[in-house]
Amino acid sequence: MTGDVLTVEIVRLRDDEGLTFEEIGQRVNMHPEACRGRYRRAKKQAKRTYADRKEPPSKEDLERFYQAIKNAQTALDRLQTRQTEVTVRIDEDRPFAVAWWGDWHIGAAGVDYETFDRHRAIIAEEDGLYWIGAGDYKENALTDGHKGSGYQQLFQPGMQDELLLHWMDELGPSCLALVEGNHDAWDQREVDKSLVEAMAARAGAAYLWYGGVIWIEVGSQRYRWVARHKYKYESSLNTTNAQRNLNIQAGGADVVSLAHKHFVDFHAKQTGGRKTIYIRCGTYKVLDDYGQAIGDFKGEIGVPMVVFWPDQHKVLGFDQLEDGLAHLRMLRGEEGRAAL
Repeated sequence: MTGDVLTVEIVRLRDDEGLTFEEIGQRVNMHPEACRGRYRRAKKQAKRTYADRKEPPSKEDLERFYQAIKNAQTALDRLQTRQTEVTVRIDEDRPFAVAWWGDWHIGAAGVDYETFDRHRAIIAEEDGLYWIGAGDYKENALTDGHKGSGYQQLFQPGMQDELLLHWMDELGPSCLALVEGNHDAWDQREVDKSLVEAMAARAGAAYLWYGGVIWIEVGSQRYRWVARHKYKYESSLNTTNAQRNLNIQAGGADVVSLAHKHFVDFHAKQTGGRKTIYIRCGTYKVLDDYGQAIGDFKGEIGVPMVVFWPDQHKVLGFDQLEDGLAHLRMLRGEEGRAAL
């Protein structure tokens, strides 16, 4: 018997049958003094009555509460735009390209802002060129002992946010998706919002949270791109080790892209009849205190891009935007355009 049921039985045996506590103990297999204690507590409690005591929740109350929680989750899902898989359709009848562009670190000292502006103008204006954001768009060095508080920056995160949102007006039409970087996420606990989510909304693009799958559909072709800012299994001896493991984890893709390490990387591998391009973008933050502290490390500028065909399943990758764009113009019959 459970505790409450046992106590009720002891009270019944004592009051209704008039048994002694020794006899009750034999019936319920309990020491007589323990039976006496339970009986006294039960009788004392019975003397208390309440006019307005709130009773414990009933089964119906718990079920209604659980349903309310489910409804709240549904409402929250509708408010949030983050996703881990998205399909985007591109209306192109000629080869086109998608750049993997990130690690801007806007606001930081040591950023090559001139090259960033040149690339920004190209990506905003070039016909047939789209981009996926790789994260770390802002430096976002916070104060008060935060991990990034020691990073040198030229202006504060609030103004960094304003600039990035402003640029989405010109960059938005060619943006397919934005991935969150670790620098971007530093202030979310303090401000309870995501700048990258706001950038994606401003651009009219998908907010891919910390990474996921972008399906690119064009003509009769369907391409799979797996993107994250960073991933485990990084190796200094095999610079695409993380991408290869991510490709396995994701179940295969035409393109697998990472960022974060501030150097450019590009490899293409044919596996089981499928060509997979592994890329990593560089950074505009070519020199900073942190890089010097860990060993005279200088960031490498580079925006990889991948060319896709609408009439056949074919991908062609480049580790630098300038080289890829020259080839893209040739494929699209625009060789006569001004040099980069």
